Amino acid sequence: MSISGIFPQDLSKPVIKTGLPTALERIEMTQQLVYSNRLIRDYLLAISAGATAEGQPDEFVNESQESGATESRESSYSGLQQWEPDDTEYTWVKAQDPIQQRHLCGLADKVVAEFVKDGIKEPAVIAEVVILGPVLDRDTYRSLLNSLIAKLTQDVYLNVPVLQGLIQLIEGASPGYLEHSDLIDTLTVLRKRLERSHKPSSNIKSASNDKSSTGESSSLEHTLYLEHKASFEHLYQITIAISRVLDVMVNSEVRNVDRTRVHQSLVEALSELQNIADPILQFQVHYALQASQYIPDDESIFQAVLRFSGGALMLTLGVAGICKLDPAKLFTSLDNLRQSAGEAYAVARQLPDGLAAFQQGRSGAAQKFFHGIRSGTEDEWYLTLLFARTYVRHGHLAKFNQTVCSARCSDNQAFQMGVCQILVEIAMDPLWDARTRKHSVAFLGALCGPTAGWKQHPAV
Repeated sequence: MSISGIFPQDLSKPVIKTGLPTALERIEMTQQLVYSNRLIRDYLLAISAGATAEGQPDEFVNESQESGATESRESSYSGLQQWEPDDTEYTWVKAQDPIQQRHLCGLADKVVAEFVKDGIKEPAVIAEVVILGPVLDRDTYRSLLNSLIAKLTQDVYLNVPVLQGLIQLIEGASPGYLEHSDLIDTLTVLRKRLERSHKPSSNIKSASNDKSSTGESSSLEHTLYLEHKASFEHLYQITIAISRVLDVMVNSEVRNVDRTRVHQSLVEALSELQNIADPILQFQVHYALQASQYIPDDESIFQAVLRFSGGALMLTLGVAGICKLDPAKLFTSLDNLRQSAGEAYAVARQLPDGLAAFQQGRSGAAQKFFHGIRSGTEDEWYLTLLFARTYVRHGHLAKFNQTVCSARCSDNQAFQMGVCQILVEIAMDPLWDARTRKHSVAFLGALCGPTAGWKQHPAV
């Protein structure tokens, strides 16, 4: 199959679907509760937007779209995905009276309340509770979020299920549920975890040499191996989490991050891992470093320059703009961004001490932004991957295909590894239908083959 025949059209990202409960029927599983609440919330959202269709399901969808209900769902960087109810869903949701609606919503709140109260967070329980995130009210969502952040902060050893659950909850947040401080606090906790997890792996070689010189038994070697293996896995999970949080921060326009306490300390922690031998972990570190460049910090002079020159265009685009952006216009927008960055640099040189400030503070986000975006298409790879990942999140697979195939940074190793990572995630996500998952594997095979036109990198 040629690449052009893969992902031929955009889809709606699938939601969890199970059997719908009848009146007075007991909810059998959390997935059923998520599905029921999602249908109710989307229906009420359509009504609040003026879509009060009383006819067939297709009328409901059409009127919802005309009233702007779809627009309101896509205007956030995450949260509820657009869906089109079938006959069964439409009939069911219309039959739910306000009492039953409150009952189902109340069940979700009770599940979260019990989880927050229980100090022990079993992996299976975490996985079930976090899928409720997109259907919770704001207070309940924030209670769950704060519970996971506190757990991640307090645990002596990294709890990977808690980490993964927290990131899933953040990525699935409904509009207005997350505060910028949530993301900054999470990033700070992850940075501290990264620093702690890196120490054991950096001491493996010296400890092994000590063992050889003192003639200790092989038990130490085995202990060192286990320690290294656990440390490496933790490093990978933490860098993945940092990357995802940074993506959300870029899309939600987090600004004025403390340069010394947050930005610079994160860059320093990540930089220590840049030369790690494993290519997959090295890519994740590189991705996180690139993402950090697009989080404006508190260097007010450079933010003023950005505002003056218009160079903040892409920084404020957000997912609402990304999803509406025609991939064919994507690279024109990046050209405009590069031109704006060049203009900003010229303006800075004319400001009092502007150039000196640039040269003295090159570790800041704004300076790195200028340096990277002005240096050519090779440095477009992070933004292009961010667009591609956002398209997939919203089910816009045809736009994803077009973006990947048209990317001017396609020969960049990091870009290629990022595309492969996205395709693997699609193939492993059970929410996608079997055909889409097979297409992702076919896409992956085609891109890694000689006909794709990509520069071949052994690491990829």
